[in-house]
Amino acid sequence: MVTTFERIVNAAGFAIALEPLITFRQVAGYRGRVITVPSRLPQRPVPEVVTLPSRVIWSGKRRRFDLSNREDCAIAYEAIMTNGEAQDILEFINADLLVEIFDQMYLPPATRNAWQSVVDLARDGD
Repeated sequence: MVTTFERIVNAAGFAIALEPLITFRQVAGYRGRVITVPSRLPQRPVPEVVTLPSRVIWSGKRRRFDLSNREDCAIAYEAIMTNGEAQDILEFINADLLVEIFDQMYLPPATRNAWQSVVDLARDGD
């Protein structure tokens, strides 16, 4: 049965699609810091160049990263995975990029352990 909402959306040239909900859990990190971990990796496209908020990367002056550059991507993703909140993960993390570089990234042990099962799930096809 097509609802009024669906007809309006379709008439505007769009379709309604369902995707699994991403939930978040908090894990204890280094020195009592909290690591936010998604239930699955976001499949959304992200901009090629991002500027991370100071809550994610506060040391140093550099907060702008080119995610098409493997080294930049690793630095940005390390900061997001270790210090980011749910909104940062949804906005800046791309599943394909993270899966591609995860094994070569430097991550604190608590961060790597917290995210490993999420990355493995993405590798297995979610």
